[in-house]
Amino acid sequence: MYDRRRILISKWTAVVLGIVFLSQAIARWRAFFAGPTALTYVAIIAAGSIFLLLLTALAIVVYAEEKAKGTLNLPRPWLDALADRFFMIHSDSSRG
Repeated sequence: MYDRRRILISKWTAVVLGIVFLSQAIARWRAFFAGPTALTYVAIIAAGSIFLLLLTALAIVVYAEEKAKGTLNLPRPWLDALADRFFMIHSDSSRG
């Protein structure tokens, strides 16, 4: 069983941060063409990389959400393992 509240919070956090980092990557891209510097180039790569990581996190969250609803048609093992790791509810009695 997955924690639906954790899924919901993770989904909206990833969406908001994704929008912020995509806008930063676009702003740095425009600044790079206005006056190319090494620091601007590094900022483009950093913002773009963080954006791609957030998209990957969002894919895991959406997979977990669909799995919790029971609407998956084709399971993906690596998404399954990550969704279980981050969103599975673990009972405290089994940890003892």
